[in-house]
Amino acid sequence: MGFQMQRSWSKKNVDLKLLAEEIGEFFKDNDFEVVVNETKSGYQLLAKGSPNYEINGQISVAVDGKPEEFSIKLELERKQTKLHGILLPTLSEADTYYASSLMPMKRG
Repeated sequence: MGFQMQRSWSKKNVDLKLLAEEIGEFFKDNDFEVVVNETKSGYQLLAKGSPNYEINGQISVAVDGKPEEFSIKLELERKQTKLHGILLPTLSEADTYYASSLMPMKRG
């Protein structure tokens, strides 16, 4: 489990296939490996492995719904590591920076 966000739109007329393709192109332009699959309710994209961004895992994007009412869900699926048989989420340097920017840390 990781960071997740979702937004919905209604009363729109959007070509969901074109939207999914454009999202995929965004990731490709930023040197991610991208896989796009059509689902029963829309499209699923998985992006990982960009040398430009330190991401511990992969990014999942779901485009679901109909042209006039749809949602986009973005989720960072983090890799996990094992320590003495226990699965632990790993934090990348970027995750640590993001967390520290949200909470002031006492130093010294």
